[in-house]
Amino acid sequence: MSVTYWILNRKSGSGAGRRIARVLDGHSQMEALSIDDLLERASEGTFGGEGDIAVVAAGGDGTFSAVLGALSGTQVPVALYPLGTGNDLARELGVKRQQLEYYTFRNLHDAVHYSHTVWELQGPSIQQRFVNYFSLGYDSLVIQDFERIRALLPVRSRLVNRLLYMLAGFRNIAYGLNRHQVQIEDFDDEKVLCSYLFANISSVLGLGRSSHHSSSCDELLELIPIPTPFSYPLLIASEYFPRLGGRGIGSRGRWNFELREPTPYQFDGEAPQTPLEAGSYTLGIAGRVNVVVP
Repeated sequence: MSVTYWILNRKSGSGAGRRIARVLDGHSQMEALSIDDLLERASEGTFGGEGDIAVVAAGGDGTFSAVLGALSGTQVPVALYPLGTGNDLARELGVKRQQLEYYTFRNLHDAVHYSHTVWELQGPSIQQRFVNYFSLGYDSLVIQDFERIRALLPVRSRLVNRLLYMLAGFRNIAYGLNRHQVQIEDFDDEKVLCSYLFANISSVLGLGRSSHHSSSCDELLELIPIPTPFSYPLLIASEYFPRLGGRGIGSRGRWNFELREPTPYQFDGEAPQTPLEAGSYTLGIAGRVNVVVP
């Protein structure tokens, strides 16, 4: 029997995740599965060999990142059901939400499939997969501050979240004007910038474009330097005026860099509180995953 597993972030979409879980309860061909169960079964190699199964990741870019990273290297079709604030990956692929009844194995099997590249950061005490982008510097602190502010508010919506991101950006401008030193392999000079964005997709901030050259279906990761915090409004404007967008300094299938000091970082909109320690790091391809676009 075919089955579609829904991996739900129950807090996303102002509670939409919880409402979907209630609808799925008792459904014969669809079943809610926790992200922890998915990660456990994927690590044991028992997910994907069970016959006719498909997965729907329902949440924001953080949820998509965890699900696609876990299923990298399998042939399981994965559909995206965007409920987050930015939804950069869904925006990149042109994903639109369908009625819940659409997400059967047969429909997902017959839809358009993309072979999406999954990347991995390796370094001292870290091994982390991501699918959209990875960055160092200012934007990491903005995300951390946004999460702290949002936790204090009872109201959640996409509009409120975007306003909170703007507030967090202003609150951290002083830090953004302090530059970070990163030594990138094969570049003679040591880059000193506000942020360093390694992009697998062009969509960023849910509104703009980091670069109009990045593609999730190739095996290249583009490095886009962000000189100051005031560069971010230009990335948003580049959605309509491409020449205002970021200027990549190279695209590679593997990047090596060295940090001179502990540096904050984020991947797919998730910013851990503990910075990366000084040392040598590598960004490389972890595998590919089968993304479905209805």
